[in-house]
Amino acid sequence: MLKRGLFLVIILALLLGFSLISATTVFSNTPPVNVSVNGAQVVFDDQTPVIVDARTLVPVRSVFESMGFDVDWDPVARQATLSGDDYVVVLTIGNATFTTNGIEHTLDVPAQIINGRTMLPIRAVLESVGYNVYWDNAARTVIVSSLSAREILEKSADAMSTVTEYDFTFEQISVAYLYDELVTTRIFNESTIFTDPIKFRSVMTLGSAFDDYELSFTVYLYTIHKGDELIIYSRVNFMGVFDFLDLSDFDVWERETIPFSLEAIEEQLQELIPQLDLAEDFIVNAEIVGTEVIDGVNTWRIEITADVRGITDFLETMPENLDIGNASRLEIFEQLDDTMTYTVWIAQDSFYELRVHMDMTAMMAVIVGQEILSSTLTINYFNLNNATPFTLPEETRYAVDVW
Repeated sequence: MLKRGLFLVIILALLLGFSLISATTVFSNTPPVNVSVNGAQVVFDDQTPVIVDARTLVPVRSVFESMGFDVDWDPVARQATLSGDDYVVVLTIGNATFTTNGIEHTLDVPAQIINGRTMLPIRAVLESVGYNVYWDNAARTVIVSSLSAREILEKSADAMSTVTEYDFTFEQISVAYLYDELVTTRIFNESTIFTDPIKFRSVMTLGSAFDDYELSFTVYLYTIHKGDELIIYSRVNFMGVFDFLDLSDFDVWERETIPFSLEAIEEQLQELIPQLDLAEDFIVNAEIVGTEVIDGVNTWRIEITADVRGITDFLETMPENLDIGNASRLEIFEQLDDTMTYTVWIAQDSFYELRVHMDMTAMMAVIVGQEILSSTLTINYFNLNNATPFTLPEETRYAVDVW
């Protein structure tokens, strides 16, 4: 019996040890919680943020000292005082309330000490001193910003208004059934724009992949401003299923010259500016949902919900000569839901808009008049105010005039 009892004890000990090892492994593989303040990652010397009862508790000293606050600790009163230029915050261990400049606020979870560090859910405290707090679930990061999402969007609009040249790409991928056949359509455009003087280059490829074959063609477009004219060079190159056809007569450069007055454009823009000032009213909600590094640049990822009905009303007020609010475009918006959501990525240093992403499924279904399984649009902006120089292709010298 003694041997049997000893054997059971050994087995239990081994099982307990295995359980502890497994638990340790699970904990060690759990991604850490991070904190960023205005795009800068907070460094935690010893105690890192933890999640307790579905609340993220963060070391007070590390976060607030990174924000320029002085942090004092009274061990007798078990009280932390956070002193900044305009605010004094006092919080007490075990107490679910704190004061900011003498005004009392409530915490979700009382401040507590973990491994010798004062920890608390910092959203309420940070918001009481004028900061905005967001949670990026994918990156497990608490995002702290001195600017709200709307303020970032306003600064981005100001920054983008100073951009006179840039490169950009846009890509739209749609998936739908056509006569019981799954079809994937991709539109990819690569462009360069200069506004002073006006120069524009675009290479757009449109392709559809069917079960047994592909259909695609590329459109080349160059636009140059000279005097009172815009000179447009274009060419279409057919590929894929068109190979069995002789389309060489179509694969040539064409040149079209149209009257153009920069002064007239500026007058139209002056008419448009009062309406554009109302554009921010379309935003129902804007929220920072994460941060991301794009081409080495730290960005805010902001999700925007826009009022579709408001956009429709806005288009109807456009000057007639701009032809923005025509019936066909308005009809598309009128068939959509009341709101639409899209995401923008804005550089934290320059406030330039670097990326836009939108789910176009509902809109494409209205445009083509049939069910669309999915459709997404992504626009990327590069080299803002430092666009890639380009010259007209040599072949445009032999372009055919179009009248």
